[in-house]
Amino acid sequence: MVPTRWLSSPFHTCCAILNRKFGNRWIGRTGNHKWPPRSPDLTPLDFSLWGKLKADVYHNAPTTKEDMRERIQRACAAIDQDTSMCNTVDKRFRQCLAVDGHHFEPL
Repeated sequence: MVPTRWLSSPFHTCCAILNRKFGNRWIGRTGNHKWPPRSPDLTPLDFSLWGKLKADVYHNAPTTKEDMRERIQRACAAIDQDTSMCNTVDKRFRQCLAVDGHHFEPL
């Protein structure tokens, strides 16, 4: 059983739970698969969300500060909730492994 509150759990307890639940399949600083520090190739917000929001907001140049706020709010509200980044994250993990952790062109 996975506890619902990990905030105050000791670090070794969290790792033990992850190992028990996911075996060798979890990614983290102390897991078998190290997570690259600040890897934009693997972070869904970097490779997907920010580019789409920027394209939507700046499709036509905002004219005022209020116009900019409204555009940002509309762009955020228009994000398709059914779109899952999980499908593309797997491809990015595989690509990152293929280039031995070095930079690679966007997929």
